[in-house]
Amino acid sequence: MTTILFMPGQRGSYPFSALPLTEPPPVSAVYAYVRRTSDGKCEPLYIGQAENAAQRWRDHLNDGLHRQALGLGANELHIHLLATTKEMRLNVETDLRRNWPTPLNRQGSPAYAKNALTGLLGLGASNLNALTQNNQNPLWA
Repeated sequence: MTTILFMPGQRGSYPFSALPLTEPPPVSAVYAYVRRTSDGKCEPLYIGQAENAAQRWRDHLNDGLHRQALGLGANELHIHLLATTKEMRLNVETDLRRNWPTPLNRQGSPAYAKNALTGLLGLGASNLNALTQNNQNPLWA
């Protein structure tokens, strides 16, 4: 049975199927490598989009991102299938990345940059707590 979770972005919340960390089907999707903690909270480590999620998975096996995600504790792959065009996928990915400090997205994210800047000022923990409390979803860290 697939679990459906809603991942909050800055502008909306998106349904994702929570899957085991195995190759996804060859579908267009927004996807996230996720670490689910022992208390059930979900922490996205990488958010991306692909025309073919299975091919992108294989790319990540070759480019080292999959290994890095495992090193950070990734144990689930979440996929969002309702964004059917590239423009829609990019809009969803951008909205989510603005809300989450994903450590493996190479180009960074506004949420990550904001958290890093606040951390430099000694306020990182409180900023992260405020950021995650605003998402209104008890399953997302």
